[in-house]
Amino acid sequence: MKEGSIVKNRRCDSPSCPGILYEKPRVIFAHIRSLEETYSVEQMCEVLGVSKSGYYKWKARQSDQA
Repeated sequence: MKEGSIVKNRRCDSPSCPGILYEKPRVIFAHIRSLEETYSVEQMCEVLGVSKSGYYKWKARQSDQA
């Protein structure tokens, strides 16, 4: 896999694939939240193989629990 390429699904057999791709969605969402001021949420969701709506629902639940 070339550096900087977009992963279209969460299956990757290459040792160069980032480990975050194999995490549970809640772990991926937390990672996105930590970077949302630096990167586009839309792009991160696409690259990491999760939906934007799922991310925003997760984020709303986190706010409700706080």
